Order: sequence, then structure tokens, then C-alpha cells
Amino acid sequence: RLHPAFDVEVAETAAAGWRQATRCPPDLLLLDYTLPDGNGLQLLDQLRTRPGLGSIPAILVTADDQVSIADTSVQERWLKPIDAGFVLQRLRHMFSLDGHYPAP
Repeated sequence: RLHPAFDVEVAETAAAGWRQATRCPPDLLLLDYTLPDGNGLQLLDQLRTRPGLGSIPAILVTADDQVSIADTSVQERWLKPIDAGFVLQRLRHMFSLDGHYPAP
């Protein structure tokens, strides 16, 4: 477990991510850019069309420093490799004490 305040669910494909996010909307989306059946930005575009998923904050994770998040609804791009300390630092910064993501 990453931290007691966070439950993390992992989906290894875009299809699995779609199922999980539409079944139980998350508080935050960490989307890998490279998935076996698509990419994280494509998945995010599809999720944004669903009621209740349009404003969930999203972070794109990629090893490709050329991938741009301009003109997307992604709040941040994290370059791989990332470590748990970095993730916890960013999550503490992003979430206020009441658990809501502050406006970017």
C-alpha cells in the first residue's frame, strides 16, 4: 500500500482502466501513456465523455519526454522512472486536507 490515505487500483490495459473507472469513479487518474491496447490520452478522452468522470484530475505517466499534455485535460506529466517518495510528495501537494484536488 502506497500510503494509508490512498487506495490504489491498477489496470494494465485501457479496457481494464475503462471498466474500473466507470464502475467506481476514482479521485485521481494516473494514466500510462503506453498501454497494450491504446494510450492513456485516448483512454482519458473516452472517460471524459462519461457522466461523473469529466472533472477527475488526471496525471499522465510516460518515459517519453516528447509527449505533450498541451491541449489535454491532464494536470501533470510525470516522467518515468518515478519513485514512491515523489508520488507521495505530489499527492500531498495536490490534495487538501478535505481530500479535494485544488484547481490547477
